[in-house]
Amino acid sequence: MDNTQIFISLGSAVIGGIVATYLKTFLEKRKEVEINLKKITADKYKSLLIFMACTIDFDKRKFFSLKEQVEQS
Repeated sequence: MDNTQIFISLGSAVIGGIVATYLKTFLEKRKEVEINLKKITADKYKSLLIFMACTIDFDKRKFFSLKEQVEQS
């Protein structure tokens, strides 16, 4: 093997590593976003069920804390 072939194989290995690292990072971030969206959706459904339970049976309201969250400035 001459030097040209060595440099080509080394360069392709480096480029392959960079592409693989980029794809891995991209897929991890995408998975993290998807997990966060699922958590938000689950929390919304839980809140909806609580409000429905309170609407149907007003006495159940005493079991839930419905404090308003106000930003402190």
